[in-house]
Amino acid sequence: MSVYIESQETVIDTINTTNKTISVAKDTIVKKDGVEIARNRHRQAFIPGDIEAVKDYLGVEESPEIDYLNAIWTEEVIEAYQQSLEV
Repeated sequence: MSVYIESQETVIDTINTTNKTISVAKDTIVKKDGVEIARNRHRQAFIPGDIEAVKDYLGVEESPEIDYLNAIWTEEVIEAYQQSLEV
C-alpha cells in the first residue's frame, strides 16, 4: 500500500477580459492505489507580458498554455495594461 503524488494538472483558470490578467491554477493530485485521496490547489496571478514568470511557474518553456498567452498578450494589450497603471 503506497501513497504518492501521481500527477499535476495545470489550467489557466481565469482571464480578466478587461485587462487580460490571468490566474493560473495548479492541482497536485495524491493517489493511493490509483484512487485520488487528496488534491491541493495553488493559484497565482500574472499580468500581460509576464510570460517568463508563467513559464517559471509552470516549469515549462513550451506548452499549449504558453502558446495561448502569447496569442492574447499582444503588444497592444501589454501597452494598454501598462497605461492603465499610470492613471
